[in-house]
Amino acid sequence: MSDMVPTGSKYTDQDRLNAINAYGIYGTFMAVERELGIPNNTVCNWAQCDWWLEGVAKVRAANQEQHIAQYTQLTAKALSKANVAIDQLGDNLSASDIKALVVTGATATDKARLLLNLPTSVSSKDAGISELKAQFEALSTRHKAIESTIVSEQGDSEGSQE
Repeated sequence: MSDMVPTGSKYTDQDRLNAINAYGIYGTFMAVERELGIPNNTVCNWAQCDWWLEGVAKVRAANQEQHIAQYTQLTAKALSKANVAIDQLGDNLSASDIKALVVTGATATDKARLLLNLPTSVSSKDAGISELKAQFEALSTRHKAIESTIVSEQGDSEGSQE
């Protein structure tokens, strides 16, 4: 990464790496300036360089992995505490305590799945199936009405021929 620093620059590669890390954590150039004292304009100029984009992507990927691990740990702890509480307290455990532990576990699981770009809910096609069912029922009713009209007309025409 020594090609990051142009000749005569007052900032080192380490300064730039620190800026990348700060930006990856805080997400704004102003925060980088506040944390490191590197002017906002300088950081903004660095953000136009390929080395900046690559560095930020690496920092964000590392942060994402860390968050996934933390959410997984939180889920495991919440579910473990829920199981222990149920085993120890049984019927004496309040519904709100159980709910709080389950919600904590579920929320942490959803957050981890979001970071992994996985679905966080089960989607159902029931609405589409229900609509199709209604359409088929309407068609069936219409078909029966047409069929009964035809039968009735045939009966009338047969009766008039006699």
